[in-house]
Parts: sequence; structure tokens; C-alpha cells
Amino acid sequence: MYKLVCITNRFTKGQTMTGIDIKELEKKAWKSTFQDGLWDIMLGLIFFIPAVTGLLKAGDYTLIPLYIVFILLFVTAKKRITVPRIGLVKFGEKRRKKRHIVVFILTASVAFLTIMILMKKSSLLSGTVGIPTGSIIVGINILVVFGLMAYFLNFGRLYLYAVLVGAVEPVSAVLEMKNLIEGPYLIMFVISGGMIITGIILLVQFLRQYSPQEDEV
Repeated sequence: MYKLVCITNRFTKGQTMTGIDIKELEKKAWKSTFQDGLWDIMLGLIFFIPAVTGLLKAGDYTLIPLYIVFILLFVTAKKRITVPRIGLVKFGEKRRKKRHIVVFILTASVAFLTIMILMKKSSLLSGTVGIPTGSIIVGINILVVFGLMAYFLNFGRLYLYAVLVGAVEPVSAVLEMKNLIEGPYLIMFVISGGMIITGIILLVQFLRQYSPQEDEV
């Protein structure tokens, strides 16, 4: 059923394993994985870098290696910062299936967005009668993808990020048609910067609240 490995007394509060609701313990452990702010920082960086390159009018073809670096840093930070403080959890089959669903959603989203970008560049979805059709579809895709991720990951803040990031493309397209801004980069810069700041604040709070533990239950 559920397998819990190296759960520290942050969750057990001195109780023995026989006196604990294992399902509830797993739920607390799952939610704790988002308390350190590392998810917020990683997602914020993923959007922040292309926003900066866009504002500087620099090429963004070298961003893929950076994304790989972000993911590696995220995994390392989880192992070095989070695990020593709240323990290591091997989640049950239900949780693992949800993570697999999230991976599938992300893969499908990347493929869809790639097709949309190519179609926009070929003017097939450049918009009609002042309506930025392509941007609206891209925004809806981001909203749906982030919303599904938030649901399957049980990550509350991701719902807010879904709305904010999903609105960037259509809102910036409308403002661009009115010659108020050039591209979505400024809006994305502000939103992604807010995500990073939120993550840093949460990380500082997490480090203050939890200290590395040697004793485990």
C-alpha cells in the first residue's frame, strides 16, 4: 500500500508508527514537498530567463541547457536542503501515478506549444479581425496545463500561477496591437520575478522552521 521511508519526527511528533494514520502521514509529507519554495523558484526561473532575453532582444536558442541546469539544481537542492530536514518519502502507487500523469501532461504541452509557435510564425494563426487567435489558444493551453498540474500535484499556489502565466500571451497580444508594449516579455518578467521572490521567502521560512535532523522515525 503506502511505503514511507526515513520520515522524521516532524510529521510523527513523537508517536510510534502503530499510532499513525499512514495515509494522513503520506498526505502531510506530500504537501511538505512544496513548503520549501524550490518549486516556485524553479518555475519562476524557467519563465524569467526567456523574459530577460526577450527584453534584451537576445536569441533564446541557447535556453535549453539552462533549463537542464535548473532541473539539476532543483533536484540537488531537494536532496541537500529538504530531505535532511523533513525526511525522504517513497510515496504509494496512487501518488506515483499522479506524477506520471503530470509528466505526460508536460510532454504533450511542449509538443502542442511547439506546433502553435510554428503555426504562428507561418501566419496561420496570426489572428483575425483584431483577435489574437494564436495567443489566446496558447494562453488557454498554459492555463489548462498548469491547472491540471496543480490538481494532480495538490499544489495550491500553482492555480494562481496558471491564471497569471496563462493570461500573459493574450493580454500582451492585445496591448501590443494597441502599441502599448512590445511582446509579452515585460509582463512575464514581472510575474516570473514575483514567483522567484515568493519561492525565496518560502525557502527562508522553511530553513528557519526546520533544522537538519539526525534522528529518524
